[in-house]
Amino acid sequence: MFEIYKRPDHTEIIKSIMMDWTGLGLPDIDLTKLNCKIISPRKQGFNSLMTFMMYYNKEPLIVIKTPKFSESKIAIDSLQNEAQTLKTLANAATLKDNVPHLYNYSPIAGLPTMITAAAKGKMFNQVIDEEEHPSGLDAFLTRGAQLCSSFAKVNSGSSFVIDDHFIENSVKKPLMLVGEYFPQYVDMIEHSVEQVLSAAPADTISVKRCLLHNDFNPWNIILSGDNKMTVIDWEDASFEGLPLLDLYNYYTIAHRIMFKGENSYSSSRTREQKKLRTEVVLRNFNTNIEEYCAINGIPKRASDILFLAYAAKASEFFLVEKRRSITYAESWVSMLLDAAAPRCFENFVKKLAGV
Repeated sequence: MFEIYKRPDHTEIIKSIMMDWTGLGLPDIDLTKLNCKIISPRKQGFNSLMTFMMYYNKEPLIVIKTPKFSESKIAIDSLQNEAQTLKTLANAATLKDNVPHLYNYSPIAGLPTMITAAAKGKMFNQVIDEEEHPSGLDAFLTRGAQLCSSFAKVNSGSSFVIDDHFIENSVKKPLMLVGEYFPQYVDMIEHSVEQVLSAAPADTISVKRCLLHNDFNPWNIILSGDNKMTVIDWEDASFEGLPLLDLYNYYTIAHRIMFKGENSYSSSRTREQKKLRTEVVLRNFNTNIEEYCAINGIPKRASDILFLAYAAKASEFFLVEKRRSITYAESWVSMLLDAAAPRCFENFVKKLAGV
């Protein structure tokens, strides 16, 4: 019935859920037709989360998340954060259908455990990778960008100011950290920062903080058969986030998928076909960043500075948390930072594509 478990306490969690199925508010089904598989540890090492999927008649039914180790406060905090975020978004009339339903968050067999409904459908990275027609790619990309913009409209009402203090702490310091790992990039980092800041207005810019998923990308979007989009994996979310960071991440990852491909036939695309797909990304980005900024009240002139904040955050993530190899981080950071104003993101994508 159940395939593999990493630790005995995880086995106890599954058994406890089965015994208290009705009490946990889970769907009324024939439990003999359930099967459970480990999906993945969400983070590597001591601070990882274990994710299990329960299937009913071979269809995804519920997702179970729990810390890999009971002693990891970071894992427990991130799980609690995801549960609280889903609970909050369930009360947002326009967004509740775009996040997984939260069945339960409580200690089970001694470990904090979250149970949500499984999002059924195709992962969005597969959808855009398999779509060959430019108009189809454009339509799919727009749907994801509009969803990202909708989440960004959720905010606590607080604001932040893009000024010298923000630039120092959110741009310069994190990017200089990259230089400590890769001294060969110091000049390039300084050049990119100087280019953007020289093009920025002298006055300060006030911007509202917003809901930030913190890993909004096609791998975390599920497109169902009835065309509903569900965004998963909210453990790093914040209602006090910086705007545009999710949108930049969405387009960066979407471009990597469309340009590099994730299946056998996409690897056979010609260079011209890949260039065309890059142009689709850039046109779509230019349209949707304007709409995003207009809907969420963000001055367009702030976008390049926020791109550097995204670059700094992403670089720090790869290098400090080391969830990717240093070799991978170096190749990604070198492309990311070789983007001069005034069109930071466009230059980055073109560098990424080699066009």
